[in-house]
Amino acid sequence: MARHVKPSAKTRVTRRGTAARTGAPELVASSLVPRPKLRALAGLSVVVAWIAGACDCSGKGGARSGSTGQSASSNTTGTSSSSASGSSSTGTGGGPTGTRVRLVEANLSSGNNQTYDPGEGIRILTGIHGDVLLLQEFNFGTNSDTDLMGIAHTMCGMNCSYVRGPAAQIPNGIITSYPILSSGSWTDPFVANRTFVWAQIDVPGSKNLWAISVHLLTTDPTARSNEAAAIVSNITASIPAGDYIVLGGDLNTDSRMEPALAVVNCSSASLGESAQRRSSYRSRYSRNCG
Repeated sequence: MARHVKPSAKTRVTRRGTAARTGAPELVASSLVPRPKLRALAGLSVVVAWIAGACDCSGKGGARSGSTGQSASSNTTGTSSSSASGSSSTGTGGGPTGTRVRLVEANLSSGNNQTYDPGEGIRILTGIHGDVLLLQEFNFGTNSDTDLMGIAHTMCGMNCSYVRGPAAQIPNGIITSYPILSSGSWTDPFVANRTFVWAQIDVPGSKNLWAISVHLLTTDPTARSNEAAAIVSNITASIPAGDYIVLGGDLNTDSRMEPALAVVNCSSASLGESAQRRSSYRSRYSRNCG
C-alpha cells in the first residue's frame, strides 16, 4: 500500500435512501446495496465497491471499453474532457455480485507548489488502478487540456475522462473510467481558490453514481462545518433520491468528533440515513443527530 502522504483526507459513499458508515482505517471490499460500508485511510482513501448490475456494454448510458468515446458536459464554468470509457470486473466464486468499482480519494500533490508535476502522487495513483478518482490540488503542467488528459490517461488508463473545477489556485477534480453524463462545480461560499466539483457518472445498472470532490478549509472546525452544510444543501437540491453518491476530499479535520463530519453523517434528508444509523453514529461519536 502506498505511503500516507497527508493526514486529513476522508471519503464517504452512500446511496440516497440507504445507510452508510465510517470507521477505522483499512482497505475494504463493500457493497453499495443495501448498506454500503466504508473505511477511510489517512491521506489516501480506497474503497472497493460492488455496484448492482453487470457491465454488459449495452447498458443505460452506452458502450464501455472499446467504445468511440463520450464527451463530458458541464453546466458551470470549468474544464472537462473525455475519451472512451474503461471496463470493469464482476464478482465470482460466491463473492459479491455485480460490477466492481474501485473508488479512490487523494490529495497527493508534492512540495509547496501544490502540483502533481514531481510525479510521486502520479506513481501512487497509477499503481492503485482506480475507476473513480477524487483529487484535490489538481494541477499539472500548464493545466491545459492536453496536460490534464495526459495525467488522466497515465493514472487511470487511455479510456478515462476527467473533470476539473474552474481555474483557481488549488482546484478539485475527478477522473473516471466510466462515461461522464454531466459535470460542474458548486461554489464554496467560504473560500475562493477552489470549488466543490461533481460528476454524474454512468456506472453499470439502473442508478448513476454522483462523485463529489471537496477540499475543506484548515481555518477552524466551524468553517469546515459551514462548508459541510453547503455541500449537503447542494446534494439535497441536485441529486435524485436513489442514485449512488461518493463524497471524498481533503477534509482537514482534526478528529472524528468534528462538527463537519456530523453535519454530513446526520443529514437524513439528503443522504438517506435511517434513524437507526443516526442513533449508531450518535453513540459512537457523541454527536446528536436529532
